[in-house]
Amino acid sequence: MRTKNILECEHINVRLFNQKTGQWFKSNYGPT
Repeated sequence: MRTKNILECEHINVRLFNQKTGQWFKSNYGPT
């Protein structure tokens, strides 16, 4: 159970990171 929770947190962090980098690319390079 503990490992599952850690994996879920990692997955959420990756999603947030992708969301932020996606917005950064859009603001810097415009829509692709």
